[in-house]
Amino acid sequence: WGFCCRPGRGTYLDFYESGRHVKRWHGKWRTNSVMQVRLNKQGRVEYVKSGTVLHTSGKKPSGPVMFAVAWHDHRSRMTQVKVCGRVPLKAGPYDAYNGKTCTGRSYTKDGMKCNGWSGLTEKKCWEKCSLAEQAPNCPLKPCYAAAFTKSGGKCHLYDSCEDVAETGLKLLKHKGAPKSCFTVKKTRGSLSVSVSKDGLMQRKYGRGWNAFTWYPTKAQAVIFKCSSHHIMPGFVDASRLSSLSPSMAWNQLNYGFCCRPGYWFDLFERGRHVHRNRARWQNAVFEVRVNAAGKVEYVANGQIQYTSGRKPPGDVMFATSWHDTNSKLSDVKLCGSERMKLTCADYKCPRGKALKPNAEKLAEGQKLTKEKCCQDLPKCKKCKWFFPGWRQVTCQSTAWDQNYNCDKALTRAKNRHWAWHSRNGMGVRGNSKVEMQLTFHQPHKLYGWREQCAAPWGAMCCLNKFKIQKGDSVKGPWTSVYANSAGPSNRGSYKGAEFYFLEPVQSKYLNMVFESNHGDPHYGGRVVIRQMEFYGLPVAGTSRACRGQKMPEGETGCGHMLEQKCKGSFWEIDTRRFQCAWVEDAMEAGGGSCVTKNWC
Repeated sequence: WGFCCRPGRGTYLDFYESGRHVKRWHGKWRTNSVMQVRLNKQGRVEYVKSGTVLHTSGKKPSGPVMFAVAWHDHRSRMTQVKVCGRVPLKAGPYDAYNGKTCTGRSYTKDGMKCNGWSGLTEKKCWEKCSLAEQAPNCPLKPCYAAAFTKSGGKCHLYDSCEDVAETGLKLLKHKGAPKSCFTVKKTRGSLSVSVSKDGLMQRKYGRGWNAFTWYPTKAQAVIFKCSSHHIMPGFVDASRLSSLSPSMAWNQLNYGFCCRPGYWFDLFERGRHVHRNRARWQNAVFEVRVNAAGKVEYVANGQIQYTSGRKPPGDVMFATSWHDTNSKLSDVKLCGSERMKLTCADYKCPRGKALKPNAEKLAEGQKLTKEKCCQDLPKCKKCKWFFPGWRQVTCQSTAWDQNYNCDKALTRAKNRHWAWHSRNGMGVRGNSKVEMQLTFHQPHKLYGWREQCAAPWGAMCCLNKFKIQKGDSVKGPWTSVYANSAGPSNRGSYKGAEFYFLEPVQSKYLNMVFESNHGDPHYGGRVVIRQMEFYGLPVAGTSRACRGQKMPEGETGCGHMLEQKCKGSFWEIDTRRFQCAWVEDAMEAGGGSCVTKNWC
């Protein structure tokens, strides 16, 4: 509730509430006018000039209020300032743990002039923390816990509590607060989000509410700082763990703290807007927590900004929905949570190796090693990454947009960042799928596949569930040779959108079956592919043993033979030697004379 005096001849005053302009009063006032901001009998804030009420707020304070001033001009002054009805703030209840203390460094002890307090009682020490008081020569920070020593009455404060150690001290914490917190160093979900060891989470690429991350253990509180971007950390119902997806949108959060550019924030609960705070919270420490009554509180710099009217149905997990590129959450800490048990799916195999099948179940909670988690990939010294369009590969698909058909993804020209995508509304929904068939000019032996998706468009790498099938013709029948399902359960190694096959795939016809999207909400969840590449080498149409041999007697040429006898897909014309070539991996083509493999 702000009473804003303006320079000039004293012709108007402005009133602000939580950063929002609520009224401008036009009229005469002087430097000797007596201004007042007060609470009336109904508990509402009144703005008064010389005994006349200029405006009454429509918002009641949720609790006690304090006097505060924001200053702008040099030499600006307030005179005869009085505070009426002053009641000292009281410290809240606390829990005490004998023989415990936080393992982190206290911000009231720097080994020099900053050395906390001494000569205090336990109750007085807790008041210092609860009211976030500033110790002599020490920084001012929100207090999470206090360490009290009975001998000498020493008191030190902590802004976080990574872990708890056995000591001769006494640990004091807010009533119902978790005993310890730890820095988040790993999450599940979108691959566009990176997490560092110091608790920094950052979206590296993509834009839109299509990146979702979560920490798969129940939590009581999460503490974080926001960059000036659209980001929404918060809580999601822990019972929904198996249904979470890397491309989920923001409205799937049960409790969302939405940071905004300009350092203000909105609060959402299951897609419904519940609160807005327009104050500027740059460098603020935010917290979303479940209080002792089981309700969710949204906190900024230690002060409760809003308490939810909805209790969680059960345990909750920390989750975040991401929108902007380069958006960041820093100093992210989880409280009252168990640490994630890492599996081989979190291990990065060295070059030439891939994760073993069912990696998400291997070495759970153990030390991860390449022996436990990785196996050798098939070796191929002459293999190269290539764009299919450079090898005269063609494609066809019924669901793709005419302006961005599948040829675009094959990248027929160098340095062309073409992409292709399905028609609007033709993405994958439920158990549906989108298919595309590739025809190679000659059979290839493939060891890997990758795609860059459409990061510049704001789409995350989308293919976290797909299948690759091979067949005898462009119409099938198809046999699955590679199946990938959602991140950790890959059968090959997964580096963003790069996959390696544990067994090489050899065929002239491939069917790509896409069973997931990037979750683009504006276009019905389109599937998008950009710069598709394969890793492998072509299979020679003629073997060395056959080259130079003559065709059987009675045959006038390749064209006649292909037309009359061998209508199957296993014969090719070797244009360099003008003879017919039998494809090496050919099987019986339905009888006739085309089953002889010895003949070139």
